[in-house]
Amino acid sequence: MPKKSKDEDIEVLDTMITSLAELLEDKGIITQEEWEQKIKKNLKG
Repeated sequence: MPKKSKDEDIEVLDTMITSLAELLEDKGIITQEEWEQKIKKNLKG
């Protein structure tokens, strides 16, 4: 079985995170903008 490339792994993770953010927005839990602000805050440390 061929090993996935890092680009493929990143693409899968991006799709998973985007799907989660969309689900949370659909459920009225958090908006896409709020999600992005939380990610940016967490990435800054």
